[in-house]
Amino acid sequence: MEESADAVTEKKRRFPKSIPFILILSLLERVSSIGSSSILLLYMYQKLHFDESTSTALFHTNDFLIYFSPIVGAIVAESYFGIFKTLVAGTLLFLTGISIVAVGSIGVLNLPAIPLTIFGLFISIFGVGCLRGNLSAFGGNQFKLPEDSKNLQLFFSVQFMFFNGGALLSRIFSPILRQDVKCFGSDDCYPVAFGMTLVTMSLGFLTIYAGKRHYVHRPVTDNVFMKVCGCVLYSLRMKLLRMSKEQKSHWLDYADTKYDQKLIEDTKKLFRILKVFIPIPIFWSVFMQQNSRWVFQAARMDGDIGFYTIKPDQMIAVNPISSILLSPFCSKYLYPFLIRIKIGGMFARINIGKFLCFIAFCIAIYVETVIQEHRISVLWLVPQWIILALSENILYVALMNFAYSEGPVNMKAVLTGCVYTTMAIGNLLVTLISGAKLFSSQVYEFMFFNVMLLIAMGVFSLLANDFKKSQKKIPETVL
Repeated sequence: MEESADAVTEKKRRFPKSIPFILILSLLERVSSIGSSSILLLYMYQKLHFDESTSTALFHTNDFLIYFSPIVGAIVAESYFGIFKTLVAGTLLFLTGISIVAVGSIGVLNLPAIPLTIFGLFISIFGVGCLRGNLSAFGGNQFKLPEDSKNLQLFFSVQFMFFNGGALLSRIFSPILRQDVKCFGSDDCYPVAFGMTLVTMSLGFLTIYAGKRHYVHRPVTDNVFMKVCGCVLYSLRMKLLRMSKEQKSHWLDYADTKYDQKLIEDTKKLFRILKVFIPIPIFWSVFMQQNSRWVFQAARMDGDIGFYTIKPDQMIAVNPISSILLSPFCSKYLYPFLIRIKIGGMFARINIGKFLCFIAFCIAIYVETVIQEHRISVLWLVPQWIILALSENILYVALMNFAYSEGPVNMKAVLTGCVYTTMAIGNLLVTLISGAKLFSSQVYEFMFFNVMLLIAMGVFSLLANDFKKSQKKIPETVL
């Protein structure tokens, strides 16, 4: 039997040769960045001698900057240097920053550990921003759309698995190097744990260069960021100062005397997408607590499982393990099932992810009430971590696919960077609330965040519906 032309075409549309290099770099970036941040909470608590609440607040401040920096890295790439050069610079900046942190953690040198840690982290954070802000968009740029739209969605799913593979490796080995290795006269070895991330990022530097001849490069032709800012400011000036006598249907249309229609329409779409993002940070404010509050929760539980004693910060590894195992299940079974029952769209998946996160925190609330009365096994935390991993799997892939697919051609890196900005804002919320010490019990704090998550689900549904309506109103000449 002869194959149809469509089937032959589909067979020919394999992943580009550049994709394996991008996926390996994605894995190594996560091993490096999460490897350093996964031990940071206990490093601040045990070595820099901050209390639990201050350590939590500082940890989430670091996470906020890590997740905010991708938007800066994306702007730098799309407006100035291009994605490839920005990725190379990101690896070098991370290596420089973490080297400073590692040297500062060597106690026998008697160096000022706190200022060295802060300075080194700032440099490494910008390096991570240059990497995370562009890895997804760089991968997406290797595909030809719309012909490769299915492969593009598959790429985001596979990249998500590689991200979690890197997170898994770092969360298993970094705590072991931190606690089980002894160095410089100490019972632990933070310098070696930080040093491991230097080795993996060095491999990342070699990887990005190894695939250079295979990459599809999109040249930087304009400073898109400055043009968009100029368009927005000019529109506001024309409207607010009533410098135009003509009434416009949209406030950005007031820029049509200075900027071309395509830029105006692209900017309108950018704002429509960003509007949908508004409630997303609430999800991340709940999700990110697995790296802080849930670690302290694990520290108050019994890690002895007979043949091994689980360290509190090793429990975080349940998330990437679950994500790696659940990702093929989602692609092969869950997503097709959701499509069959007509809730398989990107917006529906995002809200499903939020609801699963709500369920996970309901379990966390119950466990917290139990451990206030009894010392129980740390394995009680496994169900909440698995459900949380499923929620991230569903939401992240849908959100990244939405940002890249719907974004204007010259703003795709910026919009995928905006996904990380929603994570940054979520971390900032945790930082402010935990730092303010508003709640007398951890149970009450968990309940507060869960109520906020339910509200966010309702708000997101309204904004998503509004986005769908606005898309139908766009003239065909603009699409």
